[in-house]
Amino acid sequence: MQRVSSISVVAAADRNIQAAQQRLAAATRKASSLKEIERPSDNPTATAQAMEVRAQLRANVQYERNVSNANAWLSSADSAISRGVNTIHQVRDVLLSAANQGTMTPSTRETHALQLEALRKDLLDAANTQFMGRSVFAGTSDAPRAFDADGMHQGWRTPR
Repeated sequence: MQRVSSISVVAAADRNIQAAQQRLAAATRKASSLKEIERPSDNPTATAQAMEVRAQLRANVQYERNVSNANAWLSSADSAISRGVNTIHQVRDVLLSAANQGTMTPSTRETHALQLEALRKDLLDAANTQFMGRSVFAGTSDAPRAFDADGMHQGWRTPR
């Protein structure tokens, strides 16, 4: 049987009290800062995990922006294509009207020509639709317009 002295009991109690005070101080720091980890050295593994989670959150935010931009880009392209299709239908209607008139007077021909020129400009405007400062139908080109006034694609022009 071993004898326990009062000094050893007091020393053990003192160590337990100091350890409890340290745990209380750490809990108070965590509660006041609202952080589980105050310094990376507190828990290196949890720090690495927290950094990974933050990186994933930033990546997800970027993915959301990318998806939003892609949807808006596609919406712009879809709208431009719809405008182009409608314009082509109007061109067809003007041409059918001109073909069904038999002999035309010069003023009638001029009217049809003006209508077709206006529709051509509308079609070029649709083809040169831009989104966020970039031409939707210019492919990977940074050209400000996909098609010039002659209707030639900027990327397809041959050197003179």
